[in-house]
Amino acid sequence: MRLTGKTANLVPVDSDHGMRPKYSVLDNMMLRLEGLEEPKDWKTALADYIKATGGKG
Repeated sequence: MRLTGKTANLVPVDSDHGMRPKYSVLDNMMLRLEGLEEPKDWKTALADYIKATGGKG
């Protein structure tokens, strides 16, 4: 929201739909094995998208 200059009233939602490990990230091992480029960090990709589209898309 900060990147778009907009505001919103966000309400946190408590979800108890199963336990997740304290540290769980997706691994792109298969991309590395195939010699493919790994995706950008999501924050960088989001900022690039908002710059390119103005957040409309």
